[in-house]
Formats: sequence, structure tokens, C-alpha cells
Amino acid sequence: MLPTYIGDLKAYQGDDYTVDIPFTDADGDPIDVSASTFVATVRGANGGVTVGGLAWTVDMSDAATGTVHLSLDGNDLAAVGGP
Repeated sequence: MLPTYIGDLKAYQGDDYTVDIPFTDADGDPIDVSASTFVATVRGANGGVTVGGLAWTVDMSDAATGTVHLSLDGNDLAAVGGP
């Protein structure tokens, strides 16, 4: 499995946020990751400290076809202060 570069995640304080993460092999074919476990954290810009208290929801409904959906609730994001 090859790592996928997602880039910087940008979310507006108070809005719901979802990111889809694709998993592919060296040929670009999707990998079944349905038996995997995922953990995600949020860090400040430029590798800053981890933002605590945010619980990602992991949607594995498309994991068998190589996509995992991670989302944050707007209520959780509302509690996060600005830069």
C-alpha cells in the first residue's frame, strides 16, 4: 500500500468537515482496507501541537473499495480556537 498525500486540511470553525482518504496499490488499484483500524489527530499549522478533544468519525462504508471517510462535527470544531 502506498501512502496518499492529502495536503493541508482546512476547516471553518463551527462547520462540519469531511475528508475522503483513498487507498491504492502501486498500480493505482483500490485496496480493501475494511479490516483495518484508523486513528486521526489534528495538529496546528507547521506541525504545531495536537488539538485535543476532537473526535473523528470514521465511516468505513466504502473501505472494501479503498476509501475511508473521516469527519469532524461542527460542534467540536466550534470549540477550537483560531491560530
